[in-house]
Amino acid sequence: MKPKVLVVTDLYPTKNNPFLGTYVKEQIEVLQENFDFKILKESFSIIGRKKAAANKLGRYWPDSIA
Repeated sequence: MKPKVLVVTDLYPTKNNPFLGTYVKEQIEVLQENFDFKILKESFSIIGRKKAAANKLGRYWPDSIA
C-alpha cells in the first residue's frame, strides 16, 4: 500500500488555464509511482477554516478524519 499524500494547492492546471501550476502537476506525475495522491485545488482562504477543510479532506479519505 502506498502512502497517501493530499496536495492542497491553488496552482494546478485547469481546462481554462492549462499552464497554471504545471510544475505542481509534473512533480506529482514523477512521484505517483510511490505515493497515492489526491489533489485539492482550493483557494487558500479555506485553509484557515478547519472544519471546512476537514470536510473536504474527509471526501478524499474518510478514514483519515478522527
